[in-house]
Amino acid sequence: MESPPPARYYGVFGFCLLFESRKSIAWRLEDRLMAARGESLNYWRAPFTNLGGAGWHYPNATSHSDSSSRSSFDAPYGNQGTFEAHRPQHNTGYSMGPWWDSVIETAECRMGRKMQLIFPGFAGEFLDTGEIEIYMRDRGIYIPGNADYVKAQVDLDDFNGAVDIFAHNKPRDTGPRLISGPNTGPPLFRDGSAPGAPDTNSIFPYICPAIPTQRPPPPPPSRKMTVDIDVTVLAEEICSHAVCLGRTPAIRPEDLDKALDKAMFNRIPTYNPFMPFPQMR
Repeated sequence: MESPPPARYYGVFGFCLLFESRKSIAWRLEDRLMAARGESLNYWRAPFTNLGGAGWHYPNATSHSDSSSRSSFDAPYGNQGTFEAHRPQHNTGYSMGPWWDSVIETAECRMGRKMQLIFPGFAGEFLDTGEIEIYMRDRGIYIPGNADYVKAQVDLDDFNGAVDIFAHNKPRDTGPRLISGPNTGPPLFRDGSAPGAPDTNSIFPYICPAIPTQRPPPPPPSRKMTVDIDVTVLAEEICSHAVCLGRTPAIRPEDLDKALDKAMFNRIPTYNPFMPFPQMR
């Protein structure tokens, strides 16, 4: 597209434009699109290689799956196993150079500790393309090549509230409970009635106390569910939230959670007898 929407273009490439021209960005993208089979799509000649922490979140990525994981989860991810031309020997966050004036100025004025960006729309942590796959696999989602749909079992607690099938449920009443507090008089049941006084002339109070003990709380509801994922929708949502960081496109973890939520359907919660069956989206 020769004339992309300005707001969208700057939302994706705004940080790179501090030290690159539009022509240079177009050439860089074309160069990676023409990469040979088996060659990495990372552009290691970019002056900064780990902006927003991208590429640093899983230092032991090659062993992220334990022995109990399915074998498919140990498949290569991202650019793993490809030829990484111009990759620095030491992962310092910077390429080997040479650097020009605008790069030095950007490093001095627009970057904080641990490669965090001080620039509108680019603050926070980012995941690069390989880390996106690891992030999903760690949450039970594996997407093989050429798949249109995949099924997965996920835990809602792994998505920081972005995915929640139980949002419309009301807690189940577990029976009479006593309500008491300072200056409230005798304890009352939820319906407002008070327990009767025990008959001290019989043994009944010793068999069945006048004030019943509170029932133990039920176990917490299951937070796991089986879902189907539309891979096309997921890819579109990831692209709509991604930004360019020079070496790699990247996305914030919270935006990836939202993308996964948009792509999930046929959500079936793990059955729990203490939880009403939730409404489906």
